[in-house]
Amino acid sequence: MKCTTANTAEACLGVIFTGTKLLKGGDPAKAERAFVAALMMTHTAGPPESAAENLALRSLALYNVTRLHLRRGDRDAGVFREQAAVFLAESAGRERLTPELMPLFQVLMADVLVELGEYRRAIPYCEANIQFMVDENDAPAMADSMWQAGRCYARTGLRDHAAIPLRAAVKIFRTLAGDPRLPAVLLDLGNALRKSSPAEAERCYQEVADLHVSRAQLESATPAWVNLGVMCNEQGRHAEALQYYEKALRVRKQSPRTPPEKIGSLLNNIAGVHRRLRQFREALGFTDRAIQLLESGGGHYLACAYGTRGMILRDAARDEEAVEWFRKSAAEHQKQPSPNLETLSEELENEAAALERLGRLEEAGGARRRLNSVRAAIAGVKTSAVDTVDSVANGPKPEAEGAVLVELDFGTRAGGVYEKSDSTKFGRKLSEALKTCGSGYYGGSVVIPETTTLLCYGADAEALFSTVEPLLRAEPMCGGARITVRQGGRHREVLLPGRVM
Repeated sequence: MKCTTANTAEACLGVIFTGTKLLKGGDPAKAERAFVAALMMTHTAGPPESAAENLALRSLALYNVTRLHLRRGDRDAGVFREQAAVFLAESAGRERLTPELMPLFQVLMADVLVELGEYRRAIPYCEANIQFMVDENDAPAMADSMWQAGRCYARTGLRDHAAIPLRAAVKIFRTLAGDPRLPAVLLDLGNALRKSSPAEAERCYQEVADLHVSRAQLESATPAWVNLGVMCNEQGRHAEALQYYEKALRVRKQSPRTPPEKIGSLLNNIAGVHRRLRQFREALGFTDRAIQLLESGGGHYLACAYGTRGMILRDAARDEEAVEWFRKSAAEHQKQPSPNLETLSEELENEAAALERLGRLEEAGGARRRLNSVRAAIAGVKTSAVDTVDSVANGPKPEAEGAVLVELDFGTRAGGVYEKSDSTKFGRKLSEALKTCGSGYYGGSVVIPETTTLLCYGADAEALFSTVEPLLRAEPMCGGARITVRQGGRHREVLLPGRVM
């Protein structure tokens, strides 16, 4: 079979889509077979006009193979990623898929690139998704696409770019009562605004913290506390910063599922406070503990810890040592699939300044040239979605479809009766029921440490609820669930009886 016509391209894209659903549904073996089948479909030569189409689909399949291998911890994941990038580049600027198939391709490509940390590469696909969702007048999907684009800009270090779609996403999510994504979007918006509008950013962080604390979701409150600590430290409110950091550290240490990088990054933040207080011995102690936790995994947090150690040594008038840590930090940033350009430029600036103080002017010139290259990359990133986002944010509100949101009282925290695999299986049951009745569709779940929220959408919220209510009441894991039945700006809540233990 070959992807040489619209029909075969549609079949190939459908196989990839099925593979992504299987992977998200917890069946990696079947997902891998689907991705391999898609690759085979693209490797049969067709007429010249099908070449770019084949390359684009092959790239999408290979990126998904990369995702699967990374989740398994396989060492050969990098080979698949490199091949996928080559095929995607070769298809660029050429006619690829038909207008009917392109929206699904863009959604799938944005999804996999974001998971792989290929944020800069994902941006055009995210922006295309925004335009498509605006045209479809799908409010939840529109907000989700804007959030995804904002995260990509933010993680690339382009804060001003990020703030535009994130502000619009927050406005839409505020109209969608009970939607569990609002706190995460507010956090990302706060990060985008932290330097340009710190007061607004602090309000975002505080709102998220207050929301989670009011529901006794302390583990989910820790990211907001950490960001409040960062903001306080930057503003010279060092005692407040330490209070936020230590509160977050206590909660994270109590959870056996906290990844080492979450502890390591917090220790590095605490080191930053002691650096600003010129308590260099304490600062080095904390950052060394952070590096010890982070070195095995590498990545952005480790790069930041290297940079913090460099700044501590710089402030202690130890430029000779500081230069080496700034270089290590820049090198680690540049290893990432999509480096944070803002942070990378800061490390190169620090390196160049230290070299100039040491009189090593030729080396400083090299660092300055690399810095100028990074700044040029920042300036070269343009957003094509600004006008679309502004018109959505400030224009008439789209009509929101119906929704039923089911909040279960368990999440990723260890020791519970149920796990993510249980909610995934139940989600498939909801999906089948909605498909059979034709009243809507299952939109997946949002999981935080304390809760899991199942998302169901359709034209009529009450019809949706009528379809899923018998399943919810019959399912033991739904005991005590809080249900939001939402239609446009109106909503009501239903609390199911608690589980009998």
